[in-house]
Amino acid sequence: MSTLDLGLWITSAGLALYAGWLTLPSAVALDWERLFKTTLITQLRGEVQASGGDDAAWLAAGRQRVYFNPAARALAARLEDPASSPIVAPALPNERALVEELIQTPSAEDRLAVIFGRGADEALYEDPMSLGPDWDLTGMLGVGADWDALAAWGEPVTAALRRRNTLTRWVVVGPAEDPLSEGLVNELSEVLGEGRAARFDLLAIDPLCDALAPLISEPADRLVFIGVGEGAARIVAALGADASLRDRARAVVSVGGALGGEVAARLPSFFTHEGMDTELARLTPWWHLAFVTPGVSPPGDVDQPLAETAWPAPPAPPSGRLALEIVDLGVLPGPRAAYPPRLLARGLLVSLTARLVLMG
Repeated sequence: MSTLDLGLWITSAGLALYAGWLTLPSAVALDWERLFKTTLITQLRGEVQASGGDDAAWLAAGRQRVYFNPAARALAARLEDPASSPIVAPALPNERALVEELIQTPSAEDRLAVIFGRGADEALYEDPMSLGPDWDLTGMLGVGADWDALAAWGEPVTAALRRRNTLTRWVVVGPAEDPLSEGLVNELSEVLGEGRAARFDLLAIDPLCDALAPLISEPADRLVFIGVGEGAARIVAALGADASLRDRARAVVSVGGALGGEVAARLPSFFTHEGMDTELARLTPWWHLAFVTPGVSPPGDVDQPLAETAWPAPPAPPSGRLALEIVDLGVLPGPRAAYPPRLLARGLLVSLTARLVLMG
């Protein structure tokens, strides 16, 4: 091979590699818990401003509805027994000081106040665009759907969400007569339009798969699942049992999911990157959100311990092919049944739609 031939071969190979690199999804410099909770805070800003309230009123409304501390992780253990909860290296900023204070704090209820009090959430009340261009909401939803438009919750935002979810139906699975499940699907339907959201009670695996089949009758149909309480376990079981349904699932969100006990014992057998893989190699977001009600023991909500609400994080397979993106959205003030469905539905709709847009 001549020097000229070798040079041409190297150039061609380099161009091919570069073209392949351009087809890969770009890295996203976003903290999804922070984005989700920023959407909640922004909506509350709009409601307070519409009623004539000032920044102090916004802060009060936000702290009634949103918990956030960027130094808080392993929250269930930190609330129950912080001394036995090791700090995983590298430590988060301010995490060591927080854990040391929690060790000296006698009760779980007081520890809750330490974690989410004293201005730990101040970052949520800053302009999101100060975090950089990745936080430009219009880049995720479309022109006109910026943070101020989100606060106003007008046509620019709702139209953008409808466009981004044209082929996607949102499915809520939860207990019968559950106020949050019912409120979530009602709000999703109002935003996305008739027939774009559906609700199912706690059906067994096979009946649930059968009930979902009409929602994916066309090849391009896709589903986003929200599992409330025991509904989270029903969804993961259905997806684990039905590969065709799993291929249509764009994302799954557990809202106060009941994922402990027998469910936790069964999950490791199939909730793996190989077991939940899809025909087209891609990541599927699996998000989980919990509620914490002060005074409840063990820490968590009135009907669900915090330690039993998270998807497990399976190890990477030998092949390196990942199928699951596990995201912890943190906690919100409980009880779950009293949380405003409209606020939560809009927050999940905006933040998860943004994630799916960026995934391509």
